[in-house]
Amino acid sequence: MDESNSRSHTEEIPEFVGPYKIEGPLGVGGMGRVYSARHKVLNIPVAIKVFFRDVNEKPASAKRFIQEARLAASIEHINLVRVMECGNDQDDHPYYVMEKMSSSILLEMKKNGNYSEREAIDIGESVARGMSVAHHHSIIHRDLKPDNIMVSVDGLYKVGDLGLAKLQDIENTSPGLTMTKTGLGTPHFMSPEQALDAAHADARADIFSLGASLYFMVTGKKPFEDEGVQAIINENYEKGGPDPGGLNSDLSAGFCQLVKKCMAYKPEERYQTMENVHQELIDLRHRFHDSVKPIHFDTCFDLAGTKKEEIERLMEQHAKAASDKPKKEPVNKLYIVIIVALLILLLFLLKYIAL
Repeated sequence: MDESNSRSHTEEIPEFVGPYKIEGPLGVGGMGRVYSARHKVLNIPVAIKVFFRDVNEKPASAKRFIQEARLAASIEHINLVRVMECGNDQDDHPYYVMEKMSSSILLEMKKNGNYSEREAIDIGESVARGMSVAHHHSIIHRDLKPDNIMVSVDGLYKVGDLGLAKLQDIENTSPGLTMTKTGLGTPHFMSPEQALDAAHADARADIFSLGASLYFMVTGKKPFEDEGVQAIINENYEKGGPDPGGLNSDLSAGFCQLVKKCMAYKPEERYQTMENVHQELIDLRHRFHDSVKPIHFDTCFDLAGTKKEEIERLMEQHAKAASDKPKKEPVNKLYIVIIVALLILLLFLLKYIAL
């Protein structure tokens, strides 16, 4: 049994953590449990991550937990889950408080199925935008995956769970905190270089993980079939970045190419920055929008239950009707001048007669 899952059944749920009343469990991470909670005075809903009791005495784990809170709190962006507070509970166990999310991409897919290309582009834009800011602060996520892409109450997409994140210069600032030869992360969404040497993975590892997440969103499948880190690395080396178009024929060539480039085996063959990925997704969205044929508003009320082929025929019909519609002849400007002159003359005559 997974260690974190066994903890989820054995640890007692506290009634309060600091000034927050616990409402129930939300999930279990590598270093702590996440609860739904509410401030007992202000009545604000939050999520709280509390350090595992049975590993509280491990200095390296404790440092990593505090690092996670500090990293998340060091930047604030609309596409990053915000950390609001950090402290110790009544038993002196560290915890930190986050804004409460409504769901995650993974949970939404379990309920509603795969995302469309258009939806995946929107999500990818949000993730790339948030991670661009994180990378500018020298923060690398290292565990970007559908389960860590959150959906807020108002429908915004935000990157959460910086549990494996690191500062790029962490080897110099916190010796021993990062295990150099350990592939920390989730294998099916992890870049090859991170799997081989997690400490020296740079921002391009997150780009790989974003590509793998986009692949999963539109296909419902993990990008690699093999299990085990080395087998996945070998599959990626032999086949390169997988093509989601092989599982979803509705995807555009541009979107498939973006995913494949994000997941190139060699970091130098990927997009080099999240800004590059973000801009490419924006361009894809514009191309996607331009490819949609216009349709008359009145027709929308009659399309329920209509077959795809018939809808496409109607769209083409309305587009042709709009282009064939005769243009109105412009009003001759000379007529306007004559009419205005006559009105002025009439007013002058009326004034003269009145005198």
